[in-house]
Parts: sequence; structure tokens; C-alpha cells
Amino acid sequence: MKKAIITVMAMSAALMFFGCEGRKLVGEWQEIDNPNHTVLIERNNSNYLMTETKKGTFGESVEGPTPGTCQDGVITFPAKFGTSPTAFIDNKTGHLILQKGVGPFSTKSEFERKKK
Repeated sequence: MKKAIITVMAMSAALMFFGCEGRKLVGEWQEIDNPNHTVLIERNNSNYLMTETKKGTFGESVEGPTPGTCQDGVITFPAKFGTSPTAFIDNKTGHLILQKGVGPFSTKSEFERKKK
């Protein structure tokens, strides 16, 4: 019985650490079509935080940090209104895809790792 409990605890710890491929999304990303739009995804215990920054003619706007959870390689950031934004890695390009909305009103932005 003791061995079974230890095994379950070890499996739970492994799932918390390796259960989601969210760690691939951690870092600072820059939108390919608009370099003034950046996304920072950070690890926060077992969750993630996303901060979006957009620089424009009238200054800088910052959204977040917004907490999110990861499942099957996709981080979902719950929205107060409407649909929740999702972030995932495009396996072909290695780019971050940030999708907001659904159907004809959805937008997808493609980001690459920000160069230092």
C-alpha cells in the first residue's frame, strides 16, 4: 500500500511538471506582422501568465498579466467577456499562435521569439 501511494504521488508530480507542453511557450514573443506587438508568457507555479504590450502612435498599452492554464499544449487565458484567448506552438514553424475569438470574428496572430 505504501509503495502504491508513493507511486501515485510521483506520477502526480511528474504530470504537474511534464503534463503540458506549456513550457515551450514561456518567453517573450514578437508578432511577425507587427513588431510593436509583443507577448510575454511566464510560468506561475502550475499556471501561466500572459502580458501583451502594443506600442503605437499614442503610446504603449499593456494588457495583463492574465492567468491561464495549460492542457494538451494549449494555454487558455479566461476572458471576462466573450471567448478565451488561446496560445499554442505551430509545430511546422515553431512560432507562437495567439488566437482570439471564434468563427468569422476570430483573429490569429503569429509570433516569433523576440531577439535580444
